[in-house]
Amino acid sequence: MDKARTVCRLTVCFLCLLFPIAAGIGLFDIPQFDIWMLRSSFWVLFVATILFGAILVWSGWLNRHRLINIIISHRVGIVVAILSSVYLLVHEPHEFKLLPHEYNIASTARSMHLYRTYAIVDAGHTSVSGSTSVKARISEVSPFYPWLLSMVHGLTGYRPGNAFVLNGVLGFLSCVIMYALVTHWIGSSFGIISVLLFVGVPVLHEVVTGGGGEVLVILLLLGLLFQIRVFLDHPCIRNCVLLITVGFLLSCSSPFGSFLSLVLFLFIGLFGVIAPSRLWLFCLLSVCWIYPVLSSDWTDRPVLTGDLLFAISRISDGVVFLFDTTRSYANSPILSVIGLVSVVLLFVHILKTRDFMPAKESRDPKLFLLIIAACFFIVLFVSKGGWTDPRYSFESLYFYLMAVLIIPYVMRFGFGILYIGKSVYLLPVVFAIVSNGTWNAWGSPSRIKDPESVGMRLIDRFFRSEPSLENALYIGPGSCGAIVRKLSAMPIDYANLIPERIQLMMDLECYQHVYVGEWVAENGFLDEKDTVSPRFLLEIISEWAINDVLSFRLSRLVGVSDSVPGNETLPENLPLPFPAAGSPRMDGLVYISDLLNRPAKAANQ
Repeated sequence: MDKARTVCRLTVCFLCLLFPIAAGIGLFDIPQFDIWMLRSSFWVLFVATILFGAILVWSGWLNRHRLINIIISHRVGIVVAILSSVYLLVHEPHEFKLLPHEYNIASTARSMHLYRTYAIVDAGHTSVSGSTSVKARISEVSPFYPWLLSMVHGLTGYRPGNAFVLNGVLGFLSCVIMYALVTHWIGSSFGIISVLLFVGVPVLHEVVTGGGGEVLVILLLLGLLFQIRVFLDHPCIRNCVLLITVGFLLSCSSPFGSFLSLVLFLFIGLFGVIAPSRLWLFCLLSVCWIYPVLSSDWTDRPVLTGDLLFAISRISDGVVFLFDTTRSYANSPILSVIGLVSVVLLFVHILKTRDFMPAKESRDPKLFLLIIAACFFIVLFVSKGGWTDPRYSFESLYFYLMAVLIIPYVMRFGFGILYIGKSVYLLPVVFAIVSNGTWNAWGSPSRIKDPESVGMRLIDRFFRSEPSLENALYIGPGSCGAIVRKLSAMPIDYANLIPERIQLMMDLECYQHVYVGEWVAENGFLDEKDTVSPRFLLEIISEWAINDVLSFRLSRLVGVSDSVPGNETLPENLPLPFPAAGSPRMDGLVYISDLLNRPAKAANQ
């Protein structure tokens, strides 16, 4: 009978997970899903977060006396977490680093804050009376972090720097949850060790001081692991619902989060702790997980598109990144070595014996084994790029997270493999903590050196430092970032459609200056959408060399030449006839509004 029930649980769990996985890899499509996401994402996440917060507060209230005693008894660990979170904030500049990805996140958060839509605004106008969106598209970033940032905007007022404040708070919560997780497993001293090891990883410093949502993924992953342990020990309805909401929010935080949460829920089914009366809750997974899985876009992952050779090549990139000692990457080679040794020791223990641990802790090695398998599969095979590529180096955080969880575990139990004192194993761990703490300071700040991010960061600093931009229009790459900075902007391909209207904006002094940013390549190979129309007459202000063949040029638009045959503007993109003298004031306002806000149409539309 028990065997039949276990098979039933496993079958239900597998079927619940199979449906969203099939949707994620593109086996079927949902009509109008993009439109639904555009309009409903804000409210879906609002309901999910309210449910999560209500259950969390309810659980805290029911255990308030025990919770107070825990805080008092673990005050040393909490102080360490606070100091560690402060340490994360002092080595790197607080600015957008990985661009234009972090611009897209900030623009999505702005749209959720102002318009309650899941969109990126590429063209818009800003004035003292407000802002307008002229050209927008459905966002391509995972929705939970932008939603959370939009809530911060709503509470404190809109500021681009709110992203750095939010990431600082999330970094502190990550330290607290990591301490709680490891302490719950093996003891408070090992919880402190895991926190100290983790905050020494340079790539963590970059994401905490940047504008991306990677630190939120780490926090939710730690929270999901903690809640899994709580649910395995006490499989009540409250813990089950809290587990599902944490997993759902993790799925909405990144493509890796959506896959990891599905795998970890399958792990719960393998333990057979799901009571038949609660199977209906896990059946909700097949419906709830459709939204985060489809918003994560799994279809461009190499291992899912059949490009297995490319996926396997990620292993060599990972090895180079983890063990590089030139400080060219935001890695920690010492922690990589100790973490890899700990992984080997754990594998040896699992292969050697399954009943070495006490009964209460017998599940833990299997849990860690699952973390190892999931992290290596996701990060090394599902990744779109290698860790040596600055755009994807943050994915190494999953390896380091796995390492700092396993290292103290191996220290605590030893597994009967090493016939030497455990204090000997403590020495390299202490050395790793000390050297990690200085490794980041030795390295150069902001190792994200890919050409696009470097060029975008230069223009971002120009946005922040140039007073004349307050009444100016920016045309060029990163236009959504200029709008995030409360400026008026549009991309080059959009501006190329409306040269007459831009000239009229200059004539009517809608803007004091019009700036144009563009990539300049010596080989001349640029996308057509990045090429400025020859009708724009430019005066070069500055040019920054990115590498030997690529530079970023900033110019001032001084005029627009007449059209020539073959390069005419579409009639529907031309400005309206100018109001006649003596026309009502309202006609002039309508004319200006149409000039600024009427969307342009491309020739193929």
